[in-house]
Amino acid sequence: MRHSYGSSPALAGVDLAVPAGQSVAVTGRSGSGKTTLLYCLAGIVRPTSGSVHVGGENIVGLDDAEASRMRATKLGFVFQFGELVAELDLRENVALPLRLAGVRRRAARARTDDVLRRLDIADVAERRPGEVSGGQAQRAAVGRALVHRPGLVLADEPTGSLDSANRDIVLRALLSLASDVGSAVVLVTHEAAVARHCARRVELVDGQVAGDVERTAG
Repeated sequence: MRHSYGSSPALAGVDLAVPAGQSVAVTGRSGSGKTTLLYCLAGIVRPTSGSVHVGGENIVGLDDAEASRMRATKLGFVFQFGELVAELDLRENVALPLRLAGVRRRAARARTDDVLRRLDIADVAERRPGEVSGGQAQRAAVGRALVHRPGLVLADEPTGSLDSANRDIVLRALLSLASDVGSAVVLVTHEAAVARHCARRVELVDGQVAGDVERTAG
């Protein structure tokens, strides 16, 4: 996969496969192509050449409406600052993908409450994002990303706004829940401490894969 912005190459030939259930940390300096790669995987940016397959479907040829439907059903997103809806409580935020997909209220509530329990935020489910800690809000963002059991979760510096203690709690929650539902995770980070949580680390340099290492057990 290649992508250029005008005459400036951002991805200079990236070949990356992520199996179901695997977590991959994508690292590299600013300008290495990390964000462009994430946008291509999300179908937000169409690569200049090459293909992007999500769940067996090449998403490069999708029109805007089809790409939006694909993102709503096959992908989950975790952003650095959560991007929760301030007017909704945590339960309502986590349930959003299910409600938008037309899942009936009772079924959506049951699945949402199970996710809230597993993330250890059931006790604050009726509070709004501004009424809980940053770590609790980010765990709700993780729940929203995974409640609909997507094939792929894309995380852009998901713990960049947290202290080290909450960082580790949120990462463990994200990777444990993703593993349980069989979702692959591609996580962009510049922090080595974050990358160490993932099963695999891919380093980008000047838009190319310069390293691809799987973590050894133990």
